[in-house]
Amino acid sequence: MSQKIRIERAGPIAILRLANPPRNFLGPVVRADLSAALTALAQDDQVKGILLSGSEGLFSTGFNAAAPEMREGEPSLRALCHQIEDSAKPVVAVIFGLALGGGLELALAAHGRVALATAKVGMPDIALGLIPSAGGTQRLTRLLGADKALALLLSGQAVVVGHPRTAPLFDEIVPEAAEKAAAIRLLRMIDGTVPLRRVRDRADGFANPAAFQKALRDCREALGPDAPITEQRLLDCVERAQLLPFEIAEEFEELAFAECAESGYAQGLLHVQLALRRAHNMPEATMAKPDRVDRLGVVGGGVSAVTLVHSALLAGLPVTWFERSAEAIAAAQSRLDRMMEAAQTDPETRRACLTQLTTTSDLRDLASSDLVVEAVADNAHTKAQVFAALEQVMPATAVVLSHTGTLPIGPIGQAFGRVGQVAGLYLQPAEPRYRLAELIPGPSTTARSLVTAGEMLNRIGVLSIRCGSGGGTIGGRVTAALRDAAAYAVHLGATPAQVDAALTGILPYGVFKAMDMQGLAAIQRRAAQLHNAQSHALGHLALVDALLAEGRGGRSHGGGFYDWAEDQPQPRRSDVAGKALTKTEILHLCLGAMMNEGARLLREDVALRPSDIDLVMIRHHGFAAARGGPMNSADRIGLFTLARAMKPHAADAPRLFAQDPGIAGLIKNGEHLDVLNAIGRSRRRIG
Repeated sequence: MSQKIRIERAGPIAILRLANPPRNFLGPVVRADLSAALTALAQDDQVKGILLSGSEGLFSTGFNAAAPEMREGEPSLRALCHQIEDSAKPVVAVIFGLALGGGLELALAAHGRVALATAKVGMPDIALGLIPSAGGTQRLTRLLGADKALALLLSGQAVVVGHPRTAPLFDEIVPEAAEKAAAIRLLRMIDGTVPLRRVRDRADGFANPAAFQKALRDCREALGPDAPITEQRLLDCVERAQLLPFEIAEEFEELAFAECAESGYAQGLLHVQLALRRAHNMPEATMAKPDRVDRLGVVGGGVSAVTLVHSALLAGLPVTWFERSAEAIAAAQSRLDRMMEAAQTDPETRRACLTQLTTTSDLRDLASSDLVVEAVADNAHTKAQVFAALEQVMPATAVVLSHTGTLPIGPIGQAFGRVGQVAGLYLQPAEPRYRLAELIPGPSTTARSLVTAGEMLNRIGVLSIRCGSGGGTIGGRVTAALRDAAAYAVHLGATPAQVDAALTGILPYGVFKAMDMQGLAAIQRRAAQLHNAQSHALGHLALVDALLAEGRGGRSHGGGFYDWAEDQPQPRRSDVAGKALTKTEILHLCLGAMMNEGARLLREDVALRPSDIDLVMIRHHGFAAARGGPMNSADRIGLFTLARAMKPHAADAPRLFAQDPGIAGLIKNGEHLDVLNAIGRSRRRIG
């Protein structure tokens, strides 16, 4: 037996302690050891009951999302849960910290559960396009009923144990000493005072059959007929819990899990999880260590500044926030209040956040900050003025980031006078858990400055992606190529509405509808600001310019690529399809152009990995996570398939469709873009 399970004795009680830090994952070695320990304890006459516990501050988070092979091997988690539930000796699980996914399934197989009041439980499998695989849908439903079980399963979120949604899972919830309380309960089960109850035999959740069925109907109606396969199968499994015997319903769950795991939906979401795990790896991390950031300074009160302030405060990082006047400070704070309200920040957390916030209209107050983010208007002259003023007040070692998606970082750094301590930053507002920033080193940015900025962003829950453009963003380049490909499809005879329809399920608003919503004048202005415009595909601006000349500026003007009435788009009456293009042809042209642009970004070292490009496009530009991003989508469709679709158009639009040599090399070797996703010494450059 390995050291991943510890057995402790306390009188007639044996404590089985998961000891596989840092998350107590339930890999094959842990499962085998736990099974062997259960078998041995079942035969030990000195042991009358078993306490199942965790270590390192938590029970178990189940499986490692980045290691799907962890589910393989014997015994399966389902078999292990059966072994626990079938035990003639009572088993009580003590829950503290986190019990997620397979960890919660393990606890549900016990004959009793005692939880620390601060513990959280959840079923995050849905984030990977999966469902529970060890009876989780069945045991949850037997205890909670359809409504609460579906809320937990479909949200994927960790919920505090005392929440009405989760409280029925536990026999006791205690403010402290959960292991002691669990031991007392176990002793009462041993002496027969408390009956041994197996969840598979319980029917608490079926007490009101009509309400159970209504919850299923309401959920199906809310999700709609086009719900992802994972959501459909979760509903099916919960319904089977009421209709079928436990053993048969559990078999159904196992089959449904296999169907989900093999789906393209799950494959895309797994790619995203793997991409998230490797995203923070950048070459500079091997050259320097980050400085400690005890206080963040922020200059500006726009939405990007507010997003950074919000993230920092939620993470407990003190913030000094500068705006030019008391009125501007009040307006910025009002935006922060609205963001907290939209994020459903509870009053206690909000109060705790605001105690960490200092607002000021005196730039000298930023001197106590270890890192400052400037987030004023994207204007080179304005930023130069701010940085010149910051040079006078900031300590010698402070790192300063400029929020910009278009301007070169080098001149901004020169205005500060300490070019090595300046880098660029670009993020867009998003829900806290989906925030991402492109971190842009200038030509002289030091490794120390970059890793300090990256560590700070990751600390406050903002995923940092290194963008080596020197100015401009990964997402801007790929989106420009997508727009040009869409414009080319219109040139071939498709209408904007047909192009957008071909991208249904990939981009929420397509290309042309999204441009109308952004505003065509804003797109034109942004393109004019690009310091490296020659590196962007900007052919689509001809269509934008023509529409602006007609007075059609997009949604806010009542018309752009579409006619808009009450925020609802309708195809223009003047749009008439010419040459028929199939949805597949349009999709392949658009993905092929993004794939080619991505390959250029890799060759130029603007992007480190294809998966970084995917994350930027998913979090900043709305590409469907279940499709894995444009580079992963290209892999799954087939590089050769996309290259063949582009070839007839390469002469007319070589910038978009002439096959990139790196792509050609991968096709020749029978490889995928995924081979370029390795990190560290295994990292491989595109050919």
